[in-house]
Amino acid sequence: MAATHSEPQSAMQTQSRLIRIGEVTGRTGLSKPTIYRGMADKTFPRPVKYGRMSLWPLCEVDDWINARKRQRDEMREQG
Repeated sequence: MAATHSEPQSAMQTQSRLIRIGEVTGRTGLSKPTIYRGMADKTFPRPVKYGRMSLWPLCEVDDWINARKRQRDEMREQG
């Protein structure tokens, strides 16, 4: 029964987890300047400020990645 309780909690922790710029660049393959340019033109999620740190919600970064994958797949279907 303990495993049943930990699975939903683990999923919620993953969704609300905040990640630093190093993990953002690692997950996306983008450079820091490209990420900041995307934030400026509103094509990339903005971070949450925590003190002096900028932290990105993991779920928003993953949503951005998944949207790029959908665009790629749509382009394949059209071409």
